Amino acid sequence: MTAEFGPLEWVDEHRFPTQCEPLSPDVQVFSAADLENAEVNKTPASFMVVEGVILDVFEGRQRWFLNFGADYRTDFTVSLQDKPLRMVRQLWPDPENWIGQRVRVRGYVDIWNGLFVEWDFPQQLCFIDEVPYKL
Repeated sequence: MTAEFGPLEWVDEHRFPTQCEPLSPDVQVFSAADLENAEVNKTPASFMVVEGVILDVFEGRQRWFLNFGADYRTDFTVSLQDKPLRMVRQLWPDPENWIGQRVRVRGYVDIWNGLFVEWDFPQQLCFIDEVPYKL
């Protein structure tokens, strides 16, 4: 499966982390800060492009959460688990470097303690400013 942002797989370490490329002017970008407490209708998830600053990273054994607000129960959150989590742990074992970084996330938004995107492949997340760390 291929989309506009490349192959949908976790294979090459040079592909993560990446710097964001300019967006087409017709792409609607949402601010993560504006999505806190957002009301979303209960229809199937819609695809969104969201930009914001990562304020906290919670590292569980099976899942990591990137939080974009002060309250994880209501803020915009990105989650990482399974094969993507194993790959990120291998390539970038210190996610505290992400805190304070402005990123862009693309994905299907669902509701789980606020709006939520599951990070399934590398190109879903990129750094707007300079990539803070690379192995």
